[in-house]
Amino acid sequence: MQKKWILAGTIAGMLALTTACGNSDTAAKKTDDDKKSEQKAEKKEQTEKETSGAKLEKKDSSSTQSQSGLINPDLEANLPDATLDVVYENDEPGIELKSNNMSFMVDRYQVVHVTNAPAGEFDGDEAYIVSMNGSIDNQTNGDLYFNNPDILGTDQFDTHMMKLDYSREVRLHPEMDGTVDDPAHYKKGEKQEGILEYILTKEEYGTLKDANVKFRVAQSSADKDFSEKVSDEKVFDLPLSGENAEKQTAVSKEFYPDSILKDNVAEKEMLAKNESIGKTETGEKVDVTLDGVQFTKLTPTESYQDAFTGFGDENIVAATVKVTVKNNTETDITLDQFSTFLSTDKVQYLDEGSLAFDTGSIKPGETGEKYLVYLMKEKSDYGEAKDFTFRLTHLTNQDGKDLLKNELSFDVPK
Repeated sequence: MQKKWILAGTIAGMLALTTACGNSDTAAKKTDDDKKSEQKAEKKEQTEKETSGAKLEKKDSSSTQSQSGLINPDLEANLPDATLDVVYENDEPGIELKSNNMSFMVDRYQVVHVTNAPAGEFDGDEAYIVSMNGSIDNQTNGDLYFNNPDILGTDQFDTHMMKLDYSREVRLHPEMDGTVDDPAHYKKGEKQEGILEYILTKEEYGTLKDANVKFRVAQSSADKDFSEKVSDEKVFDLPLSGENAEKQTAVSKEFYPDSILKDNVAEKEMLAKNESIGKTETGEKVDVTLDGVQFTKLTPTESYQDAFTGFGDENIVAATVKVTVKNNTETDITLDQFSTFLSTDKVQYLDEGSLAFDTGSIKPGETGEKYLVYLMKEKSDYGEAKDFTFRLTHLTNQDGKDLLKNELSFDVPK
């Protein structure tokens, strides 16, 4: 049991560190790439002001596609002497987030290979630009604060932030200009469409075109302090090549979407599964259904190899349990705080909270899903176990009250 606690703390610590570093980088400092982007934009804006004397205004991006088929209509104008080749395009990315009368979606994106660019334009003689056509619709009862999404490469530590080098005038952005005291945000009823742009070096694209790349949309809020949540963070698949698109689709269909895959913590190999358990325990406040379980062998990605401790020379097995919860109350409930165990007749495993995943808040009368993860050794734990028991002891709502009247217990066939 002690090893399970140590492992959970190690992984959770790494994930928390990643989040903290990301927030710090965004709020407190600018990378060299960001400074370079701003310098280019300032130079371009100054040139336009000198030649026209007019104020720079945001272009209408309701039809963001050039005659050459580029999603970003300004790419050719900003790189007039470069060669631009679309090497991958996705017209059905499935990137759509709807929550509490707000929506964000990307209906199309493409990867453009840029060569023959002017000297000093990129870190090298070529680059790859990911251009997305995105939209936001704020039909909430107030303001919507929405941070720019980012691309997650080989893992959570490999983050690629949105750039403005070649899309400043057609970018997805609120109508208002923000200040330090009043950050830019979408007003009630505001709808916007525009470009999201990400720039990769030749080396980065060489790695990411075959990687399990994700697109992370951060939590949105009704206030600038992000204390009034409108939508939860959501992560989507973002293949950057045709071959990788087929691989990601296959992985998404085969495995439960826990954070092992979403955060690129490890690759999975299926050992056994039972996805049709379908046992339900009904209650006054919630109905809980044990849908199924998957047992997979893990191969940690490079950044997480040292995070898995206490396994000796044995392979690591993850048991991912899928649970569906129906909300029988009259208010929204959350799936953040679960107290669970996966037990055999000899060992009791704690769930690894940093590797779990849920579908977010559940409205009255609706259902949500939770994926809980338990780690064990392949031979001495998984190999010797005949059957398991899944125990749910507490399901705590955001107000601190337990939604369960009694502990729930389910048999989990191996």
